[in-house]
Amino acid sequence: MTNESIAPSDAEAVPEFRLRLLADGPYARGRLLAEMGTNGSPKFLVLAGSPVRAEAVPSFAEHVASAHRLREARIADGTLMPSERWPGYLEAARDIECNSPSGAAAVCLGLSANGRTDWKTADGRPVGDFIASNGSDESTTLRRTSQLVLGLFELLSEHPEGLHYKEAGDALQERLPPTSYERTSGTADGRSRYQVSLGFKTSGPVKYGWMNKNNGIWSLTPAGKETLERFRDDPDAYSAEADRLWKVWQTSRTSAERRAWLVRAPKADGSDLVQGLWLSEGLVSMSAVRLRRDGVAAGATREALRHIVAVDFEAIVGYSEQDRLMEQFFAFLTRMQQGDMVCTLSAGRLFVGEITGPPLRLPTTADQSSGLRRQVSWEPTGYGSELLPEALRQLLSTQDDLVELTAAIEELASLGGDLSRDELNESMLEELEQDPLVEVPTTPVRRELRLPDADVELRDRLLVHDVAWLQEVRNLLEDERQIVFYGPPGTGKTFLALALAEFLGGGPEQVKLVQFHPAYSYEDFFEGFRPREDPQTREVAFRLTPGPLRELADRARKPENRHLPFFLVIDELNRANLAKVFGELYFLLEYRDRSVRLTYSSRDFSLPPNLFVIGTMNTADRSIALVDSAMRRRFAFVELSPKTEPTSGLLRRWLAAHDQDSEPADLLDELNSRISDPDFKIGPSYLMKKGVYRDQDSLSRTWRTKILPLLEEHHYGEDFGVEPNYGLDTLRRSLRQSRPDA
Repeated sequence: MTNESIAPSDAEAVPEFRLRLLADGPYARGRLLAEMGTNGSPKFLVLAGSPVRAEAVPSFAEHVASAHRLREARIADGTLMPSERWPGYLEAARDIECNSPSGAAAVCLGLSANGRTDWKTADGRPVGDFIASNGSDESTTLRRTSQLVLGLFELLSEHPEGLHYKEAGDALQERLPPTSYERTSGTADGRSRYQVSLGFKTSGPVKYGWMNKNNGIWSLTPAGKETLERFRDDPDAYSAEADRLWKVWQTSRTSAERRAWLVRAPKADGSDLVQGLWLSEGLVSMSAVRLRRDGVAAGATREALRHIVAVDFEAIVGYSEQDRLMEQFFAFLTRMQQGDMVCTLSAGRLFVGEITGPPLRLPTTADQSSGLRRQVSWEPTGYGSELLPEALRQLLSTQDDLVELTAAIEELASLGGDLSRDELNESMLEELEQDPLVEVPTTPVRRELRLPDADVELRDRLLVHDVAWLQEVRNLLEDERQIVFYGPPGTGKTFLALALAEFLGGGPEQVKLVQFHPAYSYEDFFEGFRPREDPQTREVAFRLTPGPLRELADRARKPENRHLPFFLVIDELNRANLAKVFGELYFLLEYRDRSVRLTYSSRDFSLPPNLFVIGTMNTADRSIALVDSAMRRRFAFVELSPKTEPTSGLLRRWLAAHDQDSEPADLLDELNSRISDPDFKIGPSYLMKKGVYRDQDSLSRTWRTKILPLLEEHHYGEDFGVEPNYGLDTLRRSLRQSRPDA
């Protein structure tokens, strides 16, 4: 068994390490221990006084079971308690011994983490720099890797036609039996470390041109056969050569040359292609069901593809979707290059890999797994969205099936996108969930359009008083397709609209937010002529350009998306001239099964049934009275008022969840009892921010700068003292008088 320990040169002076909790959170502190954990890594000590995230992600118990059990045990025995220094966090009352740096990071963060890179010294050195293999160096680990790869080469040389990766793995175990360590479980479902690491160890040979991985078949290239003959009896020499080629490959492409891409898997069949095909067989694909075979090849030009798409898709999709498809085909066939980074999303995790082959055109099957393909060397583990850098999260929210992410290539690389050819770190093996060597069962997806039911988890996350209220809103959306949340400022209308849309739609990818304002028009919202540059002549001309509603409708109408709900959230709906913005679309909001002739394109258009609209209206400006009866008839209106649930008790529930005193809720209730106009009552969201409770003066400051100015505007021109009637001192005196025993 290969063990690891603190490197001898550092054993007597291992520094303290820090772990940042979220982007702007405090730091946890810890130290390496000399004792080995059961997984072969040094144990790690989370130091007393360290902050710990209060909430774990929903998948934590399933994906990081050992860290979840340790975390729950320390909460139960009082070691982890609510922190006074860091409101909203837990704090370690005593040191916590963990099995590895990754286990310690997972306990602190409440999610899967790579502790070797996440724990760092004050000067930025990762804890992995202080861990060596076998207590001295990495020679044994590298030799074992070389033996396995050369053994695989020997096996593949006997099968010129290639072997399926599963057959190759099984046959190699007969020739080179796993060590006791390699036989131990490498994933939560019991697969051995031998199985889960073999695909990772061969990522280097693919880059060096020694191996091919094509549609699940592994084969040896002529260069690989020469490498086998040269190094068959000298694994150390092989390791040195592989190390040299790795460095050559790493420096062969500069960041200016390399691009990064997001490719979303088609959802037209009954399986998750990412888990069931892409990761296991080392590829990425793009549906090309209706695209002709002639003239579609690597290096195709934009103009050639524009003509092909216009002819092949004319009767199927609109012009905006044709332009989008052309750009995606052009990117996949021409702009993507071997060595580019590629990523995809599945089950709430980001998977990162590298393009290792040219585009291939294969016969398209009913499951849309064929069409256009490229070989990819995928990292075997994904990254949860909670820790992705903000710049990357913004780009990932783009709804196209293929998106260039080069602007965030440094953020992607920081996730570990450049794979090491050596053995996986113990921390990565411990958290590994999927692997290119092991076939993953497909996950069924629903074929009929149906919104998911509200549940207790959603109720608790949104701090709503009752699941029945959420279910009623869900039912209104399913029946009416359009609803409006209306109420005074601060009642959480926009937050609730976005949260419900993401829950009912299955994620942020199917939600688009727009905000209306007095200058907003039909041309902005749906389609209109805008200046655009011709890519060939560089001349600027007015071209018909789709707006957010047209883009979302065209996306929802695609055949593979018709069973998926899409949501358009319109913030401040009543601030625009609604008749001017919606135009002929008024009719379509009520009659989803009919079409109208559009003003600019003169084409027939209808709203797809899987497109839902959620609007928000602020009643404080009284403009809700200006909404005409036609709009009222087409939307279901749901009030969010401080006088009724779910808003009336929201602040009290939030304060309890954050271990705060209930006085702010009492003060807000007292304030609203003095405001007679229901449209000017104050919502709780002004007081649902951590900064309001930073110190003893924060509440007073928020009251003076956020709440009282709203009421000054309400009483403008009146002989009315806002501070004497609504000030904190006045309200507190009133509460004491009404509850003399309190």
